[in-house]
Amino acid sequence: MFSLLVGLTASLLAASPVAKGDACEGKVRVHRAWVFRGGATVQPPPSTELVAIDFSHRDAEPVRIHLQDGAGRPPASDFQWVLLDDQGAPVDRYFESLGAAAKPRRLALITAVPKGTRALKLTFQGVCVVDLTVQARGPEWPPLPQVELRSWTRQGSAATALVAVRWLLDGELPTGSALQGNKLRRPIAAIAVDAKGQRLSRGTLQRRHFLVRYWLDADSPELLESHSGPLRLPPLVEAPLPAPLTRALTRVEALAAESDDPYEARRFGLSPRP
Repeated sequence: MFSLLVGLTASLLAASPVAKGDACEGKVRVHRAWVFRGGATVQPPPSTELVAIDFSHRDAEPVRIHLQDGAGRPPASDFQWVLLDDQGAPVDRYFESLGAAAKPRRLALITAVPKGTRALKLTFQGVCVVDLTVQARGPEWPPLPQVELRSWTRQGSAATALVAVRWLLDGELPTGSALQGNKLRRPIAAIAVDAKGQRLSRGTLQRRHFLVRYWLDADSPELLESHSGPLRLPPLVEAPLPAPLTRALTRVEALAAESDDPYEARRFGLSPRP
């Protein structure tokens, strides 16, 4: 989640050529706005509903965005930013701005407005103001990921969770933190595997399986905080991983630390290879 005043530092998809009278000078293109249905991290307050705005922006400079309804009121919640593909389909609902060095991108923002709101004014500070008409119907997105813990094993100082996930999009990983005493241990690598956690396998939107690696102290973790909430952990057991899986996890960890592309490790983890 982000505040209502958001600085975007990512370069986004190039807009169409400048049209005559285009106040945005070709830097901004709003594709559509609609009443949103599907999985969202934004929780609409009572008497409000979610709306989504699909847009692209080609300016690499930091951009501040303000949104108001026809009465000049700001949204009723924070924004959720979603990374989209070239056709406007959701890729990553947990997107964070990757800085000015990021590749061009197309985004959607999701927020809550009073029910029945159909006129919005979107201001790209220092660029232009766009008047929006919110359509009553639009794309319906899948639910947020649902995570099920299958097993929890240790290999020396590393521990690995095998999780099953439904409704995970192509740009999303089942990341979550393990609570160990009063410390949150963040995952350092994740790879797609088969249902038994023995072979590399991509899976489908309806069901995917992942091995997620953590570095841990000697004590056992208490729970795993996932997209779908806390999961109580069974006792850690010592269990070796097949060599190809160990190499793939190590490869993801190295890419995350060394690559200039923030998404390279994620792409490898979603479609790993020996």
